[in-house]
Amino acid sequence: MYIVPNSDRRLLLFLFLGWGFVINAQWSIPSPLVGVGEFSLTDTVYMSPLGSDSSPGTESAPVATFTRALQLLPFGVQGVAGGHRYVLVRLLPGTYYIPGGLSQSVGQWQQGNTFKNVSIEGVGEVHVYGDPGATGVIHGLRLYGSHIFVRNIQLHEYSGVGLLLNRGGSNPDDPGSEHVLLDGVTVDSTGSHGMLLYNVNIVRVRNCKVLRAARLNFESQPNTSCTSWPSGLKFYFSKNSTVQDCEVAYTRGEGLNFHNCEYTLAEGNRIHDNLTNIYNDNSARVIIRRNYVYNTPGAISYAVPCFQEVGAIGMQARGMLLGNEGACADPAHSPVFQGCNALQCNGLFLTPYQTPTIDSTFIYNNVFHNCGGGIHLWEGSSGIPNPNCVKNTFILHNTFWGLSGSAEAQGSWVSLFFPSYNFFLNSYGQVQNLECYGNLFAHSVEDFPLFKSFRGQFNNQGNFTYSFRHNRWVAEGYPTGEGNLILPTLYNAIPLDSMELFRPVCSSELLQPVPSYGSWLNSDYWGQGRDLTWTNAGAMESACVSSQTALSHLRSSLLFPNPGLDRLFIVGEIEGGVRIYNQTGGLMFSGEKTGEELEIGTAHWPAGGYWVLIGGETYSWIK
Repeated sequence: MYIVPNSDRRLLLFLFLGWGFVINAQWSIPSPLVGVGEFSLTDTVYMSPLGSDSSPGTESAPVATFTRALQLLPFGVQGVAGGHRYVLVRLLPGTYYIPGGLSQSVGQWQQGNTFKNVSIEGVGEVHVYGDPGATGVIHGLRLYGSHIFVRNIQLHEYSGVGLLLNRGGSNPDDPGSEHVLLDGVTVDSTGSHGMLLYNVNIVRVRNCKVLRAARLNFESQPNTSCTSWPSGLKFYFSKNSTVQDCEVAYTRGEGLNFHNCEYTLAEGNRIHDNLTNIYNDNSARVIIRRNYVYNTPGAISYAVPCFQEVGAIGMQARGMLLGNEGACADPAHSPVFQGCNALQCNGLFLTPYQTPTIDSTFIYNNVFHNCGGGIHLWEGSSGIPNPNCVKNTFILHNTFWGLSGSAEAQGSWVSLFFPSYNFFLNSYGQVQNLECYGNLFAHSVEDFPLFKSFRGQFNNQGNFTYSFRHNRWVAEGYPTGEGNLILPTLYNAIPLDSMELFRPVCSSELLQPVPSYGSWLNSDYWGQGRDLTWTNAGAMESACVSSQTALSHLRSSLLFPNPGLDRLFIVGEIEGGVRIYNQTGGLMFSGEKTGEELEIGTAHWPAGGYWVLIGGETYSWIK
């Protein structure tokens, strides 16, 4: 093993921190252009569960089927706007039973050199159900084309993918969709992936829910397809991808998965109770920040590969995994990231494909709560076409708090697993420039005596450069490094969604000052500014308030989850009027709290900060 000497480390950090600052200042993922300018919608057809396909498709006389809606919408005109036309299907409120799904074929998207780019929008409460007992693979919603959006629709019980976007042909040189917005979409209970975005460039997914991917008929048939390993929300061979303010939960594989992607951002999401909550599979230039990642006691039964294995699960649902399973990548068809070695994959009838690597992953300001471990860096598949490298990975200012799983399980907060040698390619896995800085790692040592701070399994090549500095741990066994401390009394159990309890106060050991990592890391989990000289270890920076003040606020009223997505609960002893304002003073809610709990739906509120007035007291809430 080789750990960078202090003098070399300072130079290395200077180079990469300077580069990281540039990336965070200039690494701009563009927003999709939909419904504006030259991509403006020209035609709209309405659907309704009570509609008729003999109707003209107006709001007052809607059609009944998606097939008829597509027939009524025109293609573009050859030679005008590249032959493209941008059209809309609006689903009026109601419950739709569509066993075949809302599926656009290639022929319904392209005719010669003309195209019909279809967006879909629900009006009010819209639920679309498939047939959970159907044979074959039936997708809930499948579209082709670019500059499209899907808004405010809920898809349930389809045997295939809940929402699928991919290229229009089998030739990998064909372009996929570009400029796609998914907003307010729910996918619940599917036979495969929840959402699969394949070969999409410039895509934003926000305010969406993906639940129970590959858990179709879970209650009645818990062992169905128990060998599959899908994802809840998967970006596959995609570029310029953003996922914000979403919930991904109860998947029998990875929750959020970036696979062979480049330039991706995940922020402000709730990702929980997936077998692996977040996965970076052979993707580069990835930012994972300000997400709440957790496990719910008992909910792991939704995520394990087979129902009968629930009792065999050791540490449950790790926080995040990084590994190279993408095998070798053709640079014309998928991202390729150079620098760890110069080998090419020439074995077993493969053409000379270049070596892929994970490169430039920034993981910061996240809360990992009651996960079955923290972050695992893995060499990936040890198959023949796969020399592996993970480089330039930065784990900064995260809070890892509490564990779930079996007491006898031998997990770890940070794990490096790179033991293999590839005989066919004469190569070893590598880790280059891993930086773990300013994190809080806390769990009950009594409940999990075999759990370690760090585990590493390496080959004998010594090609590993990593640094652990200014972290706070509750257990021995971490790598040596500047400013690391053990705080054996740090841990206390915190209920899920009680984010206020993570907020440091003066009397709390959560308040652990460390030197600021870099000027670009200037905010915390809440979006509050960090001190640019000394800041708190962990995900949260907080002005020092007395424990009495914090406790009185918690006792009088507790807002959770905070930050939240589609709902806000107010619990506590206080009763009376409740008003919620946005940052510009607009009234978002007015009502009364008369019992133990008040639930407020916030799904359609814009992301941002809100003021909550309860009984003369003012609190802040973040969506």
